Amino acid sequence: MRKRSTATLWLSILVLLCASLVSLGQGTASRVTGTVSDEKGAAVPGAVVMLTSEATQTSITTETTSSGNYVFDSVQVGIYTVIVEKQGFKKYVSTGNQANVNQPTTVNVTLEVGAIEQVVQVVASAEVVQTSSSGNFGNTVEQRTLESLPIVGVRGRNPLALINLSPAS
Repeated sequence: MRKRSTATLWLSILVLLCASLVSLGQGTASRVTGTVSDEKGAAVPGAVVMLTSEATQTSITTETTSSGNYVFDSVQVGIYTVIVEKQGFKKYVSTGNQANVNQPTTVNVTLEVGAIEQVVQVVASAEVVQTSSSGNFGNTVEQRTLESLPIVGVRGRNPLALINLSPAS
């Protein structure tokens, strides 16, 4: 009898380990990317880019690369403000940028020449249609869509049938 309880214990541990690995694979974050350029279209390297959550007011900061690009990885879902500053240019503020699960948000910035004390205010400048090549494919599925799946056999609804409806299939 002791042999059976030890085997059951090890089987339970194995099942819990597999379940935790599967849950780690589920993405709950997004990313915010963009390019900072001047009015003539030239890249602006070394610009300070600050991403602020409008819900929690927490901020993270990065600088643009030599090609004017910036990336914020592992951003939690929410609405964000993007602020870009560079000496010799007006401060750029973009509010209302929505970040969704596995759907990168792109906020491209064009800085205007002027004093940093001057502010260019933009509301929700994120791309509505994702044209950037992020390599991320995903889909957000609402509960109503899952509930409307047909019941198949004795197993119930098959959420894997949604793969046929995703844009990357």
